[in-house]
Amino acid sequence: GESAVSPEPALPHSDNHWSESERFSAYKFRFITDDPGGKYTGRSGVSLSVTGLKIEVSDTQGGGKQLNCSSTCTLTNPTYIWYRNEQPVSEQNRAVLYLRDRTVDAGSYSCAVKGHEEIRSAAVCVFEGLQVKVEGAAAAPAEGQTVTLTCSSTCSSQSYSNYIWYRNGQPVSECRSSSCSVAVFSGEISYSCAVEGRDLRYATVYSPKDTRAVILPSRERKEGDSVTLTCSSEAGPPVLTFNWFKQRPAADESLGTGQNYSITNISSQQSGLYYCTALNQLGQHSSAPARLDVFYNTAAIYAASGVIIFLLLIFIAVILWMRKRSAQSRSRSEGNTGEPLSAPVYETVSDQAMTSGLREAAPSDDQDEVQYSSVQFKNPRTKKVPLSSTANQKNAVNAEEEVLYSTVVKANTGAPRKDENPIYSTVHNFT
Repeated sequence: GESAVSPEPALPHSDNHWSESERFSAYKFRFITDDPGGKYTGRSGVSLSVTGLKIEVSDTQGGGKQLNCSSTCTLTNPTYIWYRNEQPVSEQNRAVLYLRDRTVDAGSYSCAVKGHEEIRSAAVCVFEGLQVKVEGAAAAPAEGQTVTLTCSSTCSSQSYSNYIWYRNGQPVSECRSSSCSVAVFSGEISYSCAVEGRDLRYATVYSPKDTRAVILPSRERKEGDSVTLTCSSEAGPPVLTFNWFKQRPAADESLGTGQNYSITNISSQQSGLYYCTALNQLGQHSSAPARLDVFYNTAAIYAASGVIIFLLLIFIAVILWMRKRSAQSRSRSEGNTGEPLSAPVYETVSDQAMTSGLREAAPSDDQDEVQYSSVQFKNPRTKKVPLSSTANQKNAVNAEEEVLYSTVVKANTGAPRKDENPIYSTVHNFT
């Protein structure tokens, strides 16, 4: 008859997951034929000893965990390497690993011996919880755009089939798998997931909330100062973009992006209400307006006014000095012209009849004798020079002056005799 060969027992594993009884066992081969009595089992068998790495987990005070990596192999001063969700952790080169934070330290842990990193221990799940990832929106999405939420265990070695989704604490009936598609919302919104039949910590993602705009420094701002507008918000995933706006009657003015917005050398025209918006993959949220009041810099105004007044006074003083200097120059110029004095001109000579006594006393002669009562000179280039009341007065004008008589009027009470002497009442010199 035919014969068959099969191992007995069959090798239970091929991925290093061995129990203690499986690690140290004797394995024999049995031959089986078509004959009911035709079978044979080897007597001595084969001894199999399996060695490798393992992790032991124990609790510590305060709710922490202690992980101890050991090997069944005989090693001399081995150096151990730890992995969390297939990624190396920062704490290396030690056989014991302490975990304390249930959120940060949650995951699947494995260890290996340095130099043999390809051979790792079986993974153990510590502080298992749920996490939600947002996919499909690398940049800030627009309102109404669809994004995909994915729920998974914090331990990469664990997977589940039935999930429950919540929006703002209320179940989402259309989502039952590990993925759920949602629309971007303008305002505060949150999503979380859970696993049916498992008491695991909820994972939550949410749009920005508690958005605030602050103007620094908070003291009174004057023209010429510098201010910084700072926006803060709480969001998960983190905020992607901050936008700044200034309220206007017609439409709000967009100022720029960034968590901080600086204004240098501010003026009173920049007073007003400012606000910011925070945006992530799930939505956006706006802050309440913050008022920026910019006051006039009175010290600068007073200083500028003082400078203007000072310059004006200097200008007036210069003008007055220039006028005075110009007048003095004209006076000196007129004094140094050197023109000869013009001859005085007698414009009017009047002969008034003397009293009868005077005529009778006057000597009789064939020629009329002229007597001047008074003489006045007017010179266009000199001041008036009064003359004496008689003809023999002292000459007050220069000897070279020539006397010209413009008009002579001889008035007598009667027909004059040839010897009668006419007398001129006044002589005026108009110069």
